[in-house]
Amino acid sequence: YLAELLYRDTPDPALLDRYGWLIDETATFMADFATYDAGSDRYMLRGMIPALETLKAAETYNAPFELSYWYYGLRTAQLWRERRGLQRVALWDDIIRKLSPLAKDGEGRYLAAESAPDTYPKTGWRIVEETCPAPRNAANAIDGNGETLWHSHAAGASPLPPPQSFTVDCGETVRMHGFGYTPRLDGCRHGLVDGYAFHVSSDGQNWTLAHEGEFGNIAANPTKRRVTFPESVKARFFRFVATHAVDQNDRVAVAEIDVW
Repeated sequence: YLAELLYRDTPDPALLDRYGWLIDETATFMADFATYDAGSDRYMLRGMIPALETLKAAETYNAPFELSYWYYGLRTAQLWRERRGLQRVALWDDIIRKLSPLAKDGEGRYLAAESAPDTYPKTGWRIVEETCPAPRNAANAIDGNGETLWHSHAAGASPLPPPQSFTVDCGETVRMHGFGYTPRLDGCRHGLVDGYAFHVSSDGQNWTLAHEGEFGNIAANPTKRRVTFPESVKARFFRFVATHAVDQNDRVAVAEIDVW
């Protein structure tokens, strides 16, 4: 990748001589690493810890970043051979043509890996508990719509400060590697959550803390945040707890919570 950037900036034949051998050796490794699956007539990538760094190498195959880079790397290696007046490598072309596509779920969303089909649709999710007696709108945090809010300030009432929480039944046991938090995106700072705790449970009764922490600089940069657990967990239920909010810490507001 870096060698290609250098050449695009300065298309000097000396760069081809200097780095061509390195690109060939890298592509040779990449081609050797890909495994051919005769049943599906495609090449697969197995046995690596993907860029997510949360999936186990022994269980993971066809992660999207790695597939994309293999495709890019082999195509670029062939291009460099052509620039150097060399023949294309037939095996590399075969892998480029038959490399596994990026895995998607039924709604067209890319998965963390083909081996991780539960990356996670919200179909079947439901709120089973929320701490705010009104306006009781925690469902807005799992509706897939970043413009709706779960908040603790009912019309005509005083806002309720943190901690506030809601509990979700996913409908089935899923493996969770982490969660995503989308803050309110309407330009208002009231209730922006900057402290959290995330609990999981297999039965909705016994709970384990999966992660707790802060969303750094959320007031100045209110963008979606992604939290990775130290270890992936299997659970049917999760509970998101807003432990602190910016400014006066007098209310909470969340646009969306996801798990992956």
